[in-house]
Amino acid sequence: IAAQDTPNPANPDASPAPKIYYAWPETKQYAVTISAVPYQQAIQQLAQENPVNPDSAGTKKRFFLALLEPVNDNPYDDNVIRVDIGEHTVGYLSYEQGQRFRQLLKNHQLSNQITTCMAVLIENTEPQTDQTVRYGIKLDLTLPS
Repeated sequence: IAAQDTPNPANPDASPAPKIYYAWPETKQYAVTISAVPYQQAIQQLAQENPVNPDSAGTKKRFFLALLEPVNDNPYDDNVIRVDIGEHTVGYLSYEQGQRFRQLLKNHQLSNQITTCMAVLIENTEPQTDQTVRYGIKLDLTLPS
């Protein structure tokens, strides 16, 4: 449940209280891959701004806290879930993932609430045919079947 962004009456110049969101339990499985192709520029900016944890498989990984925000004003799909990292939208859950995630929210009495989970930004360092670096985002989230 989020705290309200209300000014501090004792200090009107103080920043509002930070919002607090439900955090999904960490499984360290990163099983949910989001559609991030249209968001390569935003993801590349995140990659450039943050340190790298290289692994032995030739990929570079960066870990972040992701916000999962239900989008309720889409006239074509009422299951849209936007994924934000910092100030960047990095993708959306697929249609099927969105349906399953909305059910998960409902099961936890969190319908239409913003929640968080850990995310990994994966940079493929293998040469691409079009000479561009491709980035992907995976979420540490377990969706119902």
